[in-house]
Amino acid sequence: MRAARPLEPPRRIGVIGAGVAGLAAAAYARMSGFEVDLYEGHTIPGGLCTSWRIDGFLFDGCIEFLVGSGPASPFHRLWQEVGVVPRPFVDRDAYCETITPDGARVVLWADPARLQAHFDALAPEDARQTAELCALVAAMRRARYRVDLAPELMTWRDKVAALRQMWPDRTLWSRGFGLTVREFAGRFRSPLLRGALLHSVPPELSLLSLLTVLADMANGAAGLPLGGSMQVALSMARRCEALGARLHYRSPVARVCVEGGAVTGLELEGGRRVEADAVIAACDLRATLDRLLGGEWPSPRHEELFARQPCVPSVCIVSLGVRGPLPPGTDAVVHRLLLERPERVAGHDIDWLAWKTVEHDPRLAPPGKTVVSVTLDSSAARWAPLAGDRAAYDAARAELGRGVVALLERALPGLPGQVETVDVATPLTVTRYTRNHGGHYMTFMPPPGRPPQPVPRRIPRLAGLYLAGMWIAPPGGLPNALKSGREVVQVLCRDEGVPFRADVPG
Repeated sequence: MRAARPLEPPRRIGVIGAGVAGLAAAAYARMSGFEVDLYEGHTIPGGLCTSWRIDGFLFDGCIEFLVGSGPASPFHRLWQEVGVVPRPFVDRDAYCETITPDGARVVLWADPARLQAHFDALAPEDARQTAELCALVAAMRRARYRVDLAPELMTWRDKVAALRQMWPDRTLWSRGFGLTVREFAGRFRSPLLRGALLHSVPPELSLLSLLTVLADMANGAAGLPLGGSMQVALSMARRCEALGARLHYRSPVARVCVEGGAVTGLELEGGRRVEADAVIAACDLRATLDRLLGGEWPSPRHEELFARQPCVPSVCIVSLGVRGPLPPGTDAVVHRLLLERPERVAGHDIDWLAWKTVEHDPRLAPPGKTVVSVTLDSSAARWAPLAGDRAAYDAARAELGRGVVALLERALPGLPGQVETVDVATPLTVTRYTRNHGGHYMTFMPPPGRPPQPVPRRIPRLAGLYLAGMWIAPPGGLPNALKSGREVVQVLCRDEGVPFRADVPG
C-alpha cells in the first residue's frame, strides 16, 4: 500500500458496525492515514453478510451473486481494494427459473441471444417485446458507470462524462428508469412470460434493476463466491487488520457523545467512553437517530424518507439440510415455483416460493448432501406478538418450515424424505443479530421513473458524524454498501483536507 501523507497528529475515527459498509469505511480510512477503531456488538464481522453452520450444513443468509466478481464491472477494483477478490467464484448462465403450476418452465438466461431464442419459442406472439428486452440487456452490457467517486465530489464535467459512459443507448434511460418491472411485464401478452418477469425481482423496482443483473451475469461479473457469505466478511476484516485498523468485537455502542454541536467520541454499553475526532455510523439509520443520538438531533430529510418511501419487504429464510442429490434442473441463481392459488402457512399467504441451491459448492454440506434455502416475504409485525414467548415463536417457525417443505415438493419430488435439518430465520432474527429495525435486509424502494435520490450522509448542524450503509445507499445490497463505505471516507478526507487513498493489496 502506498503511504498516505501523514496527518499531524493522526485523526481518530470511530466506526460503528462491522457490516460491509463499516468494514469498507475502516479499510479506506486506514488507507488514507486515519487512526481507526471499529466497534461491533457481535462476536464476528459481516452484519447481514453472514453464514451459520448447523448439523454440518452451512446456511447462507446473503449472497446470491456478487456484482464485481469479474473485471467487466467497475466494482471489481473496489472488491480488490478491500481484500474480497481474488477468490474463486461460480458463474451461472441463468438468473431465474420460474416453474408454473402446470409444470412449464421459463428461464431468464443472461445471454441476450439465448434469452430471445427461449422466449420466442415459448411465446412467438411476444417477439417484439422480447427483442426490446434483449436489446436493453445488450445495451446494459456496454454501459460503463462510475463507482470510484462520491457524487458530492464530482464536478459538472465529471457528471456529464459519467452519463455519456453509462448510457450508450438512450433507451436505457427512458426504459430502464422510466418503467418498473411490473409495467414492462404488463406489455407481454403471454401470461407465461409476464409471470416470469413479475417474479424475477421485486416488481415495483425499476426495469434497470433486472437489466443490470442480466448484463452483469452475461459479462461474467456476477458470480457466487465459494465458501459462503461469511468468507467475504472475514476477508474484509483481515484486510482492515492488515492495514492497522483495530476491530473491537462484543463492543456494542450505546450512544454517540456530542459536545457543543460536535462529536467527541462514543460510549459503549457498560459505560466505557472512547474518544474520536469523527464517527462513521455504518449501522441501522433508525438506531442512529433514535438511540445513538437520543433523538436530540432531528434530520427532516431522513425522517421524510421513512415517512414517505416504502421499503423492500423483509423476509424469512427457511434453510434445509438435504440428504442426496436434488432432481436435475436448470443451474439458475434462483428458482421460483408459482402456486395455483395462495396457501396459508404459519400466518403467511404463500402464492410462490423462491429457493436457491448450493450443489456447486461441496464445502457447504457434508459429502453426499446439499442445502436448499427458501426465501419468502414476511414482516417484523407478523412475528412481534411472539417475541416474548419463545415456545410459541419456535412452534410458528417449525410450522413455517414444515409448510414450506411440503409446498416445495411440488417442484422437488421426494424432498420431504430427504430433509435432515430445518432452520428458520425471521425478521426478528435479523433484528436480534444486527439491530436493524423492522428486520430489514434492504431499505427504501427507489421511486419509479427516476434514479435513486441521494440520501444525506450528514445530520444537520452536527459536526463530525458521517453516515454509511444500506440506508444511505438504497435499496441496499453489498455493492452499494461497499460503495457507501468508500464514498463516506472520500467526503471525510475532503472535510479534513487530506488526500483519499485506495490501493490494491499486494
